Amino acid sequence: MQPGAIGPDILLLDVVGRRALVLECKFGDARYVGRNGYLQALAYASELRVDVADEIWTYVVGPDGVVTGSSDTSLHGPHTARRVGVTSPTALPDVVRAFLGSGTDPRT
Repeated sequence: MQPGAIGPDILLLDVVGRRALVLECKFGDARYVGRNGYLQALAYASELRVDVADEIWTYVVGPDGVVTGSSDTSLHGPHTARRVGVTSPTALPDVVRAFLGSGTDPRT
């Protein structure tokens, strides 16, 4: 990443496969987690797409009780795939396992 670029809380990057999993952690009520976290997740997906990754998963991680389970939506464009979602810490291992197990090339 370039100096002065964004700074997600956690970034798992597969440079060879051009894949990224971004986790943005938020602590607060549902409105704060949903609004602020979602906007940041979208910004990370857009910036990473420029030079870093073709497949990007971005998730906001909110507190258990504020966020129950995991939910996401897929956004597809030419030569790219993005997944934007929200998850609780309890459901986070499932998100990470899904990302690590997907390994699909969005260009095919």
